[in-house]
Amino acid sequence: MKNIVVATDLSGRSAHALSRAFQLAAQSGASVTVVKVADEDLPATMSAKIQIDAQEMLEALCRAEAAKHPAPFSIEVLTGDPAQCIRACARDYDSDLIVLGAHRRRGFLDGMRETTLEHLVRIVRRPVLLASLPADAPYTKVLVPMDFSPASTAAAKAALKVAPAAEIAAFHAVHVPYQGMARGGPEKGMEDVFLNEAHEERDRWQAQSGLPESFPLPDISEGSAQQLLDAKLALFGPDLIAIGAHSRATAARWIVGSFAAGLVRNPPCDVLVTRPA
Repeated sequence: MKNIVVATDLSGRSAHALSRAFQLAAQSGASVTVVKVADEDLPATMSAKIQIDAQEMLEALCRAEAAKHPAPFSIEVLTGDPAQCIRACARDYDSDLIVLGAHRRRGFLDGMRETTLEHLVRIVRRPVLLASLPADAPYTKVLVPMDFSPASTAAAKAALKVAPAAEIAAFHAVHVPYQGMARGGPEKGMEDVFLNEAHEERDRWQAQSGLPESFPLPDISEGSAQQLLDAKLALFGPDLIAIGAHSRATAARWIVGSFAAGLVRNPPCDVLVTRPA
C-alpha cells in the first residue's frame, strides 16, 4: 500500500482508527492522510477556530502515533459533508484504504439512515476498514465469509494486503430450503444436493479467483451465514472480518448487503468491506 486515508472526529471511537492506520502504514511502507471534517453549517468564525484547534490536536496525536508506528503523515482539516470529503481525499491521494472508527449508535435513526461507512462503500471503490479494536499489533486472525462472487473475491484480496501474515479462515454458508421435509426419505437428501452444488461452485471459483495457493479453501457448511459466523467467531476468534459488498440495488443497505450491514453496525471485531473493482 502507498497511502492510507483515516477519518477522525477526535472522539474515543476514532482513536482506534488512527492507531490502526499508522500500524498498517508502518507495516506496508505507506503514508497516512488524516482527515477531519468540520460542520459546514457553523458560523465562519467558529468554524475557523475549530479547524485551528483540530489541526493542533491532530498534529500532537499523529506525532504520538508515528513514534509507535513510524510513517509519514499529512493532515487535512476540511469543511463539508464527511463522506464526500473523505472520498475526495482518497481520490486525490490515490489511497489504497480508508479507515474509520466505530459507528456511533443512534437508536431509532439507525434503521432510517445509512452510516458513514455504508455511504462511503456506496460512493467509492476502495476498501473501507472499520477499526473498533485497539491496534497495537498487526492482525493475527482474519475471517472471510465467502459467496464466491467478485465482491467476496475482492474482499479476500484486500485481506491479504491488510493482514499478509495473519492466519485466514474462509467459509461459505449453504441455506437448504425445506430441509426438514427432505430428511428421512428414500431419495437423496435435498441438503446433499445443495452441498454438492456449493462444492462445485467453490472449485470453479478457486480456479478463477486469482488468489495465491496459500489462501485456504473455504469451508462449506449447512446453515445461515449468521449462524456460521457466530460459530466461527467463538471457535476461531478473529480480530478482522473481511467481507464483500454488493452493488446490485439502489438502497444503501442492499448495496452493502444486509449481512455486511449488520457487521458494520454491530462489529464483533474490525471489519474490512470491499466492493469489486
